[in-house]
Amino acid sequence: MSHSRITVRITPPEPQKIKHHKPEVESVTVFEQPSKLPATPSRTNSFRSRPLRRRRIRSKSINRFTRLWNNHILLRIAIPAISAVAVGIVFGVATLNLFTNEQWNSKAMIDKASAGMGTTFQPSAGSGQPSVGTPQESGNQTSAEPQVKVLQFPAKTIYVVQAGVFENEEGADTLQARFHEQGWPAVLWKNERAHLLLAVGNDRNDVLSLATYFKNNGAEIYLKEWELPLLNFSMESDVPENVKMIGEFVDNSMQLWELLSTASARAIESGAGTAIDDELRDSIITRHQTLLKDEKDLAPVNLPGERQYVSHMLQSLTSAVSKFEQYQKQPHPSYIMSLQEQLLQYADHYQKWLQQLEQESR
Repeated sequence: MSHSRITVRITPPEPQKIKHHKPEVESVTVFEQPSKLPATPSRTNSFRSRPLRRRRIRSKSINRFTRLWNNHILLRIAIPAISAVAVGIVFGVATLNLFTNEQWNSKAMIDKASAGMGTTFQPSAGSGQPSVGTPQESGNQTSAEPQVKVLQFPAKTIYVVQAGVFENEEGADTLQARFHEQGWPAVLWKNERAHLLLAVGNDRNDVLSLATYFKNNGAEIYLKEWELPLLNFSMESDVPENVKMIGEFVDNSMQLWELLSTASARAIESGAGTAIDDELRDSIITRHQTLLKDEKDLAPVNLPGERQYVSHMLQSLTSAVSKFEQYQKQPHPSYIMSLQEQLLQYADHYQKWLQQLEQESR
């Protein structure tokens, strides 16, 4: 009996592989550095990358400037200083050019006006004051063109001793006559109502001395402020220098008026029989002589009320100076009372002139 041989090969089982399930992660490309940028095979991607290159260059420049700015203190001081100086120079040059142009324009206008006027001003013989000359003769003579000038009457506060205010003039006339019988000054200033005044002055304390005198002699009086308003009167004149001389006359006359009011107050305050000090007396005489000379050289400028009121104002001041000189020779209160009446007349003429000019300017 034959036996067959059977060979059995046992193969061990393969170990099972453990599968680890990894989470699916979305692929994201992160551009951390410019060197890791993805390739740009297409034309579209190449076009889009150009702004990124410009940003990289700009970023490097900014970083470099920031490092310089942080590490150099002098740089941080110098740049603002230089900028401030540059701005100052620009504005300074612009301002200088502006004023220079204005000066040149003003000079051109003056030269043009002088050429149109054709007048020269020369000092008169024996006088330090300018007088109006005649136009220069030339081949091309031009007719004189009138210029607009402004004559200014400054605002002024004066003080008056008021004896009463009346609606009608009959009562004022009766009281005025009574004061005149006593030898006192009494002048009516007529506006909307009639104001009866006994004294006037520039300084409150001076007028207070006069008011005390009247009160001690039995008068019922009031010390009152009186405003002379500012007036700028525009007028045309062929000779502007004449307008200037009118202004100088008004100014000198007001200064003489103030000196006389101070002298009258000192005389009353010091008592009868006391002369005025030499310094004040010399100032009054000198100012009066200057005023007479100004009036003599004064040329008419067709100012409304000019001849009438200039004449009345000068006459009142001349009479007041005459009373002052009489008081110096023979000190007596009656001369001071007459002097005060002339000062009241001057102030009345002055304010009436202002009222007329104000009406003309409307």
